[in-house]
Amino acid sequence: MFRLGIIGCGRIVEEAHAPALAELAVVSALADPSAERRAAVAQLLPSPPAEYDDWRDMLGDEQLDAAVIAVPHHLHLAAIRDAAAAGLDVISEKPLANTLDEVDEIAAAIDAAGVRLSVMHNWMFNPDAQAVIGAIADGRIGDPFLVRNESIFGAVWKSKDPSGNWRLDAARAGGGIVIDAVYHPIYVAEAEMRSPIVRAYASISSHSEAASIEDTAVIVLEHANGGVTSIQRSQVSKGGGAGAHEVHGSAGSLRFRQSDPAILNLIMAGTPPPPPPPGAAMAPAVEIYEAATAEWRPIEVEGGPWWTGIRAVFEQTFHAWSNGADAPVGLAAARHVLEVVTAIYDSAGRGAAVELSSPTEGTRT
Repeated sequence: MFRLGIIGCGRIVEEAHAPALAELAVVSALADPSAERRAAVAQLLPSPPAEYDDWRDMLGDEQLDAAVIAVPHHLHLAAIRDAAAAGLDVISEKPLANTLDEVDEIAAAIDAAGVRLSVMHNWMFNPDAQAVIGAIADGRIGDPFLVRNESIFGAVWKSKDPSGNWRLDAARAGGGIVIDAVYHPIYVAEAEMRSPIVRAYASISSHSEAASIEDTAVIVLEHANGGVTSIQRSQVSKGGGAGAHEVHGSAGSLRFRQSDPAILNLIMAGTPPPPPPPGAAMAPAVEIYEAATAEWRPIEVEGGPWWTGIRAVFEQTFHAWSNGADAPVGLAAARHVLEVVTAIYDSAGRGAAVELSSPTEGTRT
């Protein structure tokens, strides 16, 4: 099994990475300046890991195979560079960095050290997303031409960082809801459309006095095949809003079950939602409308915890690396998504559509 050192012990590591890794790898060490955060993660692991205040001490002292990077966005470059210099393969949370220049510095560090990189594009590996991507690949809805992805909620993802929520600081987060929350539906839309994004048009705004970041975004993305993706996100609607995630094609459509807005608000705020009433019926996770049947039908989707996609990225990364293959999502895909994010910010600033300079296939399954 791979021996891992985790750099950063925030909420995503406590609630997702640690349980996902429990049966997949040996977490040998944790690095975080907060003893409280290290303890919260350590108690979830099968064996007690070594603990460090400074990741550089961990990288120097421990015998590791790879490092998991889960620090705030602005620290990704430094942590990845140090891990690569120590000869470790790297599994990084998204976004890979705050700017394209920083991504290019990461690329240079990875190449110079001769190590491998995997990036956590986990939404694409959730069971419902895999079911939809598979149905599209099988031609069940014909040629996709429209992706609609909307989520309106009323809370920023609550941080467990004792120093405060770094996501509310544009300098550390690299921006607001676009780089943090819109990032995911970008790569999912490209997989659903089976075509890279080539042009972005966006309006972003802030409606919270407490934040220096954009909290609301309305975005139109054009794909190389002529298809269009529409994304709407806001994190300041206290009541929440009806969500939507649909894919429409020339011979049918697909749609995802959406969370209750009140439940989504609780999750974002770090409050466990109440369990559903006994015997409560759940709508299908995914439904498909095919022209041949002229009706909506459910697609069977394997269940699992919300972090199932994160577990899948770890599992597929370890399997690929053990067999000398590339990780499911690497540097080129991560850079491409950040280029789309950058184009969105640029478009909002200009008030005009922005073309990507070198659109490529961003994400593969």
